[in-house]
This record gives sequence, structure tokens and C-alpha cells, in this order.
Amino acid sequence: MTNTTLPTPTSKSMIVPLVQRAIDLACTASDWMTKASLEAHDVGLQGEKRRLRSLSREAGFIIDKLSHSARDIYFVKLHPAKGTTDVSTLKCTESTMLGIISKLWTIHDEFHRIANEMVVNLNRSMSLPIYCYCDEIMTILSELQRNHESYARGEYEWHHVSRHQESDHNIHDCYEGKEESQGYKDHK
Repeated sequence: MTNTTLPTPTSKSMIVPLVQRAIDLACTASDWMTKASLEAHDVGLQGEKRRLRSLSREAGFIIDKLSHSARDIYFVKLHPAKGTTDVSTLKCTESTMLGIISKLWTIHDEFHRIANEMVVNLNRSMSLPIYCYCDEIMTILSELQRNHESYARGEYEWHHVSRHQESDHNIHDCYEGKEESQGYKDHK
């Protein structure tokens, strides 16, 4: 029997650290979103609570996809390391909305940088789930920023915010089906 080893891609030394950064960022983002969803719940942003929980689970899917891809392609086992996830500035409805917007921009920008570096280092395929996540975050950011402007015009009066978050065609109910498709079920 001959000893054959599989060739290792020349880009491995550049890609593996990028994949680790992406996995760590997804872990940190997921944890932050889980904590922030509780804060959103407390200040009455029920739709944002669901949206954050959904994004948290999707960040977990990125961890799974990239971890297994790194194992299959580069023969390495990568494990997520969680960074700092402070939510102490999320104190009221307005500060929570602004905090969510700010953090999502940070997450989007860092993920986008990592994905771009993956492409430059010849691994577009591993960047695809990251780009998809960035696209989703960008869509959410456009809505969040519009909502913030609307809420601010109404001076964050509770009746205005709650009407959008919890009544008729609202964020809370729109995300219920999405969460259920991800396997989350409310206890009823």
C-alpha cells in the first residue's frame, strides 16, 4: 500500500485564519443578539426581539457551515471563541433601537471585510454564506433606520412604536413564521 496524501491548497495559510475570524465573529454576534433580544423584549420592541433571535440562529448556521467546510477542505478543526458582548447601553426603547442599528453595522462591516479577504485569497465559495448574511443584515438595517426615523418623529411615543412592533402587519408576526422555519417554537 502506498502512502498518499492529499494536496493542500496554497491559500490555506491565508484562508484558515480568515475562517477562524468569521467563526469567532459569528459566535460573538450570536451571543450579542441573544442578549440584545432580551433587552428588546424588556423595552417593548417585540419585533426586534424576534428579528435578533432569528439573526442569532443564522449566525450559528454560519459557524456550522464554515467549521465543517474548513475541516473538509483544509483538514483543520476550528472552534468558535466568543468575544465581548456588552448590552448595557440598551436601556430604553430609543437606546435599544440605536444600539441594535449600531451593532448590526459593526457586524455587517466586519463580516464583509472577512468575506472580501476570502475572495482575494482565492476562496469565494467559503465567503458565500457570509455575503448572504451581510445582505440580510443590510435589508434589516434599511428597515431599522426607517423605523427609527419614524419613531423619532413621534418622539418614541409608546403608542406609535407598539403599533408598528405588535399590531396588524408587524415585525413580531412577520418573524414568527421565519423563526418556526428555523425550528423555534413558542410554548403555547
